[in-house]
Amino acid sequence: GGGFGNIGKGTSFATPHVTGLLALITEGNPSLSPDDLRKFLLKLCTKLKLFTDDDQGAGIISMASLL
Repeated sequence: GGGFGNIGKGTSFATPHVTGLLALITEGNPSLSPDDLRKFLLKLCTKLKLFTDDDQGAGIISMASLL
């Protein structure tokens, strides 16, 4: 019907988005170490109130804060 079914939980859906975001961050800041990239990425995350840390990890990531 054009909608979405229950796809469950998992990181496989987030991986390409986070990888692309890391590529953009690295392009603008090529000297960042892997640890620096991780810290940078985590600063872009916002916790969602309705979910536990086990369900959401660091939260939802937003590229808007890069602009």
